[in-house]
Amino acid sequence: MQSKNGRLVLSRRRKKGRKNLVSVGGLKK
Repeated sequence: MQSKNGRLVLSRRRKKGRKNLVSVGGLKK
């Protein structure tokens, strides 16, 4: 789970940026 989530978050955070990173991190955490 951590490996898949970490890879998905890294790919999305790099493509969308910091705003999405905070949104995805808050929703997943």
